[in-house]
Amino acid sequence: MKTQKFISFIITLFFSLSSFSQTSELTKTDEFFKNGKMVYNINYRGQNIGEFWPVSGMQLVTNQTHPELFQRNVDMKIMHQRLGSLADAPDGMTSASTGVTEGRCLAQGIECGTGEFKNYGIIIVEDGFKITFTHKQELAGNFDAVYNFHKRNGNTVFFLPSIKRTDLTGKVHMMANSTTVGRLLVRRETPDGPQIGMIVLDQLITYADAIALMDGLDRYYNNGQPKSWTTHIYYLDGGDQFGQCAKEVNGTVKTVGKRIPGLNSNYIACY
Repeated sequence: MKTQKFISFIITLFFSLSSFSQTSELTKTDEFFKNGKMVYNINYRGQNIGEFWPVSGMQLVTNQTHPELFQRNVDMKIMHQRLGSLADAPDGMTSASTGVTEGRCLAQGIECGTGEFKNYGIIIVEDGFKITFTHKQELAGNFDAVYNFHKRNGNTVFFLPSIKRTDLTGKVHMMANSTTVGRLLVRRETPDGPQIGMIVLDQLITYADAIALMDGLDRYYNNGQPKSWTTHIYYLDGGDQFGQCAKEVNGTVKTVGKRIPGLNSNYIACY
């Protein structure tokens, strides 16, 4: 009995001490979206390297479905105001050769994109606010049926490169290479349910660092059981030419990053 108590004590001590060495942390700011959700700083190894924007709903905006927002190089703030969103970001799936969203996509039930069934992560948005993270490999034998169902119901389907994902069997797949990214769409499991958010970084980091950043937010109960963890990390975009985002906080629209107007063909509007 004493041995069991000692082992239990050691396990508890280990996880208590490990909490002091967590590499990532979300810290509060004084910025709030109009839905009351807070903007968080994301701290990695003691340094603030960007922000976490909570996401409850999403809309895909493309030059095929919303051409008026891509004419005459519409300013990002004007685009944001017309969409009535909380925040907006480029989604990184623009085909350089055609200027069209990559993949066989749906924007609120409207067909758009290049029509390809690409080997990427897939986001499905039902009724604007039910958000599912999946992947081509999980839908390979059933994509046509899924696509047609969501087309009939006016839902959204689009592709994003997958950096980390947990598949339907619970297996984790990672792309920990040296490709750099400045914007991420992430999903986490928490005691309060799924947490979805946009990571807007101040600098470009590699896929490997993105995984380390998000895994650094993992937390555990004293008995060693997981409390919160990252299930998906999807690439949005980044860089000086096409990584600009917009956020409306405390009643003011702010842009983050730089952009060459007219370069992108698609954005994600968040609600």
